[in-house]
Amino acid sequence: MTRLSDEDLAHIDTLVEVGLFESRSEAVAYLTHEGIVAKEGVFQHLAEKLDEIRSIRDEARALIGAGLREPESLRECPSCGKDVSPTAKLCPNCGKELTRGERM
Repeated sequence: MTRLSDEDLAHIDTLVEVGLFESRSEAVAYLTHEGIVAKEGVFQHLAEKLDEIRSIRDEARALIGAGLREPESLRECPSCGKDVSPTAKLCPNCGKELTRGERM
């Protein structure tokens, strides 16, 4: 369920009334999909940021799980040289994906 403005609802009702869709639900599903397609670049950028957030979250959990290990247990990112958690999949600084060989 979602709330729409009267103006948006009128546009959706127009699509149904002219026979393009059998219901408001179908019309809204179509318009939602088209909006996502139109903003594909934004969603790609958000997906990349979400990967970074997940990596940082994993690193924080690893630090807590290891009792806040000392800096010597960290390793250096081969791309930017910053300290990285041994369990990180991405460097939280530069975003480089770390291969298994680069992980501890």
